[in-house]
Amino acid sequence: MNSSGCRPGAKMGFLSFSADPNYKTFVGIPNFVRHFPGIIYSVIDLKGQAIIQTGIVLLIATPILRVVCSAIGFVLEKDYMYFGISVMVLCIIFMSMLSGHTA
Repeated sequence: MNSSGCRPGAKMGFLSFSADPNYKTFVGIPNFVRHFPGIIYSVIDLKGQAIIQTGIVLLIATPILRVVCSAIGFVLEKDYMYFGISVMVLCIIFMSMLSGHTA
């Protein structure tokens, strides 16, 4: 600490944090994050945005795969009523994903 009571880097960190961000320039999403093969290759290269995108894809895919596995299990057990319910749930999930509407 110095005579002002702050660590040497504290003032510089505050100044860089309090600087006005430029909201007029939008950089956008890199191309490697938009397509699945690009995400996979970028994860191998340890790019942070690709790792985050992979996590998001896995979070979306988990409940869908669970319903698909349930539907397969219901067909194997010849429980067609629950198979039909599972197919309806899959249709609702896919329609909501394709429409892009939120609640």
